[in-house]
Amino acid sequence: MSFRIPGSLWLRAAVVIAAAVGVGALVWWRGPDWGVVWHAFDAVKWYWVVAAIGLNLLSVIVRALAWQTVIKQALPPPHPRFGLVFSAFSVGLFANAVLPGRIGELARVPCSRERCGSRDTATGRGPHSSAGSARTGCSISSGRRS
Repeated sequence: MSFRIPGSLWLRAAVVIAAAVGVGALVWWRGPDWGVVWHAFDAVKWYWVVAAIGLNLLSVIVRALAWQTVIKQALPPPHPRFGLVFSAFSVGLFANAVLPGRIGELARVPCSRERCGSRDTATGRGPHSSAGSARTGCSISSGRRS
């Protein structure tokens, strides 16, 4: 049995929206007692939630800075800017959260590499050459747990 994905963008969007509405209606109709769920949040101390989110964000920023330090120490200039490193690090964290086997460590490489811009590939220093990928600072991972 094969399933063919519709070609039209509008048709695909309509299928996704219809499926989402159907799942939402099913969860609402057959799901938990929503009053109990709502009142479960009465016991939450929201300042602790905000503190936890803030500390988590601070942790990600510090680990991205550490990763950028590794890149700067290991490779000659030019180095990727912090926004690129932070973005690649965040993609790696997301991939680690949703995929098995710590794939996020590898996901950082193509994420940062495709945004580094091109260099002279004739000298082996281009982002798509084997020697250049190690020199651009875009394919270095600290190997640390994220």
